Amino acid sequence: MASDRFDYQKNWALVRLLSLHRDGGDYVLLCEFHEDVTVINSPSSPTTATFYQVKTDGSKPWTVKRLINQGKSKKSDGNLPSILGKLCAKAESLHGQGASFQFVTNSGFSFKSVTGSPTTLSNPAVHLASSLLHPDEWSVITSALHKELGIDLGGYLKDNLSLSVADLPLQMHSKTALGIVSEFLEEFAPGCAIVPGAFYRTLFDELKRRTVAAKPAGALPLICKAKGIDRMTFNAMMKGAIKVAPTNSAWPAIQQELQHDGVPLKARLDLNEASKSYYVRSLSTTDSALRRDRRLLISEAEKQLFKNLPISLLELAKAAFTDARNDISYGSSELTEQEALVLIMVELYERQHDEVSDADAQLEGEDA
Repeated sequence: MASDRFDYQKNWALVRLLSLHRDGGDYVLLCEFHEDVTVINSPSSPTTATFYQVKTDGSKPWTVKRLINQGKSKKSDGNLPSILGKLCAKAESLHGQGASFQFVTNSGFSFKSVTGSPTTLSNPAVHLASSLLHPDEWSVITSALHKELGIDLGGYLKDNLSLSVADLPLQMHSKTALGIVSEFLEEFAPGCAIVPGAFYRTLFDELKRRTVAAKPAGALPLICKAKGIDRMTFNAMMKGAIKVAPTNSAWPAIQQELQHDGVPLKARLDLNEASKSYYVRSLSTTDSALRRDRRLLISEAEKQLFKNLPISLLELAKAAFTDARNDISYGSSELTEQEALVLIMVELYERQHDEVSDADAQLEGEDA
């Protein structure tokens, strides 16, 4: 269950990432940097920062009492930080620097409204806590935080502390996130057959990598590179996905050539399955092991081309793979043989297409 709750946080971050990208502004979404998720508006000189604490509950809504409750520490005589105390602890040092704080949950809130009536909030929305709660309950929060943190932040948090109900159901958070990814691709890659499930998995894995990455020593840009995803990184992932999408890739033509060359059906089916797994790997912008092995495989394939032997595309790919595998620097990406063959054949076909396109452009220029 704990693993599923961590996955919920990553899916929430994934959906937030798509929302940030859709809005069009600059951003960096950071994972496990001070909070579960942090969003800043620049990797070098941010002027705004929002800190998100994402908590799930399968049975009951959150109350003011639960949000400010401090449990007893087992390691000392003191108390543990409360949920809001941990979230807002940075407000003292970031006061006046564009910092805001948001508590996010799937299960909603139970509180006394500004009119004094007991209220339960369950519809997805973001609410400013000071405007949502009755003044008495808002005073309970600010007094508790004053006591816990040793500073009166009531005036600052009045405009900078929000309570949010996530539009991500606990029981179907992965399927819901996948559906949102599908809608996003329809909007930002219309007519391109990017596989939503593969793109979702790539995004999820990228967020997971940044969640577990150690915070590097150095300036903020280095931290953002290790722990965050920004607009440039996301755009690179989109371009990679579009490039290798089934309708835009060379794979359909390669399948026809393999059949024409008499490659057995079983071998073609195995290669087709490998093309799907390679497609997912190729979407990552941070897979340096894949990039190293790709360079070596293509280098060996080009050597085979220069030999000008009368062999089929698959035979050429197999020869290149055999030579690359004999190089001690090859293998860090752990590609299967079928995935490596797919990589070689796709790269050769795409290069052939690029050469034809360049030649056509040159002829058009000469004609003009």
